[in-house]
Amino acid sequence: MNRVHPDYPPRGRLERAIASARLVLAFGAAVAVWLDPASPPSNPLVSAYLLVGVVVLGLVWTPMRFARTWSLTVHAVDLAVVALVMFADGPTSPFFIYFTFAVVAGALRWNLSGALWTAAAALAMYAAISSAAGRNPVVDDLFIIRCVLLTVIAAMVGYLTAYHARVQREVLGLAAWPHRMPRDARDVVAEVLERATDILSAPRVLLVWQEPDEDHVNLAWRAGGHVEWVHEAPGTYIPIVAETLERESFQALNAADPGARIQLWSRGRFREKRGASVNQALRDRFSIRSVQSCRIDGDIVHGRLFWLDQRTMRLDDLVVGELIALLAAARLDAVYFLARARDSASLRERLRVARDLHDSTLQRLAASGLQLAVARRLVGRDPDGIERRLADIQTQFESVEIDMRSFIRRLRPFPTVGAMRPAEGLEERCEALQRRVEAQWALPVDMRLAVADRTIPEDLSEQVFLIVQEGVLNAARHAHASNVRVSIGTVNEHLHIEIVDDGRGFPFSGSYDLTTLNALERGPLTLKERVAELHGGLQLDSSQTGVRLVVTLPLTQVGIVTP
Repeated sequence: MNRVHPDYPPRGRLERAIASARLVLAFGAAVAVWLDPASPPSNPLVSAYLLVGVVVLGLVWTPMRFARTWSLTVHAVDLAVVALVMFADGPTSPFFIYFTFAVVAGALRWNLSGALWTAAAALAMYAAISSAAGRNPVVDDLFIIRCVLLTVIAAMVGYLTAYHARVQREVLGLAAWPHRMPRDARDVVAEVLERATDILSAPRVLLVWQEPDEDHVNLAWRAGGHVEWVHEAPGTYIPIVAETLERESFQALNAADPGARIQLWSRGRFREKRGASVNQALRDRFSIRSVQSCRIDGDIVHGRLFWLDQRTMRLDDLVVGELIALLAAARLDAVYFLARARDSASLRERLRVARDLHDSTLQRLAASGLQLAVARRLVGRDPDGIERRLADIQTQFESVEIDMRSFIRRLRPFPTVGAMRPAEGLEERCEALQRRVEAQWALPVDMRLAVADRTIPEDLSEQVFLIVQEGVLNAARHAHASNVRVSIGTVNEHLHIEIVDDGRGFPFSGSYDLTTLNALERGPLTLKERVAELHGGLQLDSSQTGVRLVVTLPLTQVGIVTP
């Protein structure tokens, strides 16, 4: 059960407030005595109470740790003053104001029980003092009248205190709702049920909702501290509540009575109607009689919360219930949003892995396969040529091994954050690509890099190299080009990559940007995906005399840092 925190209101603040009120009361009593011509010039009791008020206020305004008996001791002094004033001043005694102060102080310190036992203790002390003075409280009309009046005051203060404590508990329960989001939907459901149970003090709480993109109905309930969660077939318990109540928060003392009174909170005001409220099958399964229900209306999750078997239901519980339903909807939406984000991230990672394997390992293996085919044709005719081809194949496999080790390292769950690779690392890889293509394809490659004055993050360096590699190999394998020119530099805070060949071009002609290529479903797929993931731009010019490919990557977004 979520109770009022023992330090709320803070102990020091509470004691200072009570001490200030006591001093005001004592000072007011002293002024009244001074102004009353029938009173003696000084009243020892009033003077002593004023002195106590000054001393206590001075103590509580100093940095101090309150002993466990502090509140009880000071409260006993207030009760003694009440009894003495009641006894000493006769029928015209202003004891009511002293008594009311003591009851309020007791209520602030100990809630309803504090108000009740303060009143009982004051009356007991009054009776004891009266008896000690020779009066008989049993036949004393004044004593009886005062007892009745004081009981009424105590009951009134106690009721207000109990109401305040309940509101305080509800507010603190809402404020204490966890901020961290559990990763598992079951933990969120258990959290919603626990909070809903504690804040409105319901014996049972039932949550009914549908998951996004799912047809089945979810039922989760909490009773006896245990949470149960089951799935029901599509359409079960539909509609959950009467159609006229689907968008309302309501209370009903007897959900089974077709003519029962239903209290509604609708569009900012309370209303009343009669009729059945809850789906009969749901009512029978959970033996629902008294019920409060609020709608859960999130961006993803839709359903209802039911509070069952509450002994007392107040109209303002409907407002609190709606606040709980809003928080529940936000929490359930968030956990499903996170699940979708994780699925999306997983899909993006799978696509990235596929692109990297396609642009590195697959390309190298394809080249090695071609080399093996050539070597087979040279068997028995050119032993030196076979040896050169096999040496090239060995080099290819060694390069594939290096790439795969680098690839596996990048897939590890805790890569080095912010690892940087100098621009020369990219230049070395591009030069190796140049030598390999010229050796395997007899295709001259003019490779020009002008990024020596910048430092490129390792992951970006890898992506730039793969873009260049795919563009060059496409020219070699598919375009049958006789020359390829590659330039990498910076233009207006963008990394600029240009690949030009004199081959036969794509099956289509014209000038296209990335958006147009995607819309027409044309162009190199993995290269387009890679550029889009890097928030870059692409321009492709294709004709029968060759292809010009321009890729621009924004430096401020991809993480290049100027030293």
